[in-house]
Amino acid sequence: MSRTPMQSFNLLLMTIGIAMAILIAVTLIILIWIGLDDFGETGARLVGSASVLLAAVFLNWGVNSILGRSIGQLFPTICYAVTMLCIYGGFILSLLAIWGGSDGDFMIKAILTLVVLFVASLIALVVSAVVQSSRKPPLTD
Repeated sequence: MSRTPMQSFNLLLMTIGIAMAILIAVTLIILIWIGLDDFGETGARLVGSASVLLAAVFLNWGVNSILGRSIGQLFPTICYAVTMLCIYGGFILSLLAIWGGSDGDFMIKAILTLVVLFVASLIALVVSAVVQSSRKPPLTD
């Protein structure tokens, strides 16, 4: 049985998500045993980075499941591209914010802009999927 590229990508996302969940769990267990003072700022940033990656993976996975069968059509493909750009842009901006790479005011505005674009494109994607599914003729025996 061969996989479609979307199924292979979802499998990769699942693998990354499981790895990040394990990493976060192990890190938090270590944090419980050694205490926050010995954990340090770098450890907290690593947990934050892994958490942001885990959130990006789950968002990506959710969008892929919503998109489903409509990847071949123009409008859903554009919405999908916008949502992916927002997810990965938010991931990069979040990492920059965690590791102290930029101005706070710019980060807040950039992340909020990405959130607005993400929500708008996700709503458009869902509406497009609903309209497409309502156009299909009912199954007959």
